[in-house]
Amino acid sequence: SRCTEIKLKAIPAKDLMALIDGVAEGIPAAVAKQIAEVADGSARKALVLLHQVMGMESEQEQLDAVQKSDTKRQAIELARAIVSPNADWVKVAAIIDGIDEEPESVRRLVLAYCWAILKKGGPMAKRADLLIDVFKAPMFETGVPGKAVLGSACYFVCNKKA
Repeated sequence: SRCTEIKLKAIPAKDLMALIDGVAEGIPAAVAKQIAEVADGSARKALVLLHQVMGMESEQEQLDAVQKSDTKRQAIELARAIVSPNADWVKVAAIIDGIDEEPESVRRLVLAYCWAILKKGGPMAKRADLLIDVFKAPMFETGVPGKAVLGSACYFVCNKKA
């Protein structure tokens, strides 16, 4: 009751790129574009990403670092790997291992992706439904889960016959 919520509009990618160019002259255009896309309208996230890559030697190194921090992409990649009819635990484990973000935010994005699959129907809907059930289990209600809890839930779904 004592908090004020302020709704902000997402900043267009071209404006984020201008911000990045203004803060760090000489940043490659491809890197600025990638940062603007991953920042998803957030100036703060764009500046944090820029700070992370500024000291890196090569443009490719910078692009790889920005892409690695793309939580949405990682969550979608994880969800696709798990709900695939040929789910492969080794591949899923490698994706989970590469996640640097808070596992809870990844879990929420995976849930959203699975709900979309469930609405659409099709061959992956059964596995998506199972993943939703597992991700809504009590082990996730006891607080913010770590990678171990996320990993064990994914392991269970990967090894379950759908």
